Amino acid sequence: MPIKSIELSVSGHQVKIIQFAAMRGIVIKARLLKIGLPVFAPLSGAIPNLKSAGKSLLDANVSEVLPKALESLAESVDGEVLQKLFKDLLASTWVDGKPMEDENNFNDAFSGNYEFLYMLIIEVIKANRFFALGGIGSLLTK
Repeated sequence: MPIKSIELSVSGHQVKIIQFAAMRGIVIKARLLKIGLPVFAPLSGAIPNLKSAGKSLLDANVSEVLPKALESLAESVDGEVLQKLFKDLLASTWVDGKPMEDENNFNDAFSGNYEFLYMLIIEVIKANRFFALGGIGSLLTK
């Protein structure tokens, strides 16, 4: 399957996401699993309701799910580790025509706008189909 480029609107911003090459994607997926599993545990209560509605965890109302996820994330992950993961996840992403691999562009796009950052991280995860197959993927994908 060739690497795809996906263009969409997220929180009023034009976004371009280029899928990761397989070798890089494997490393990023492993890091997501290591960091993400403790984060998804407190959200498990929302999963049965979403599943019965034919939806995934990524379809959940962000304002309901995000506070629990962020609390878990803050308790379980070092800030510098998280910062590096987010930067790596967005390395092949452009927001309003600006590459997010540039630290100044990253800061301009997300300073004071963390909800947009989290929404974009979810879109990158979906675009790369990191959790499209069984296991935790059944929580994240339809």
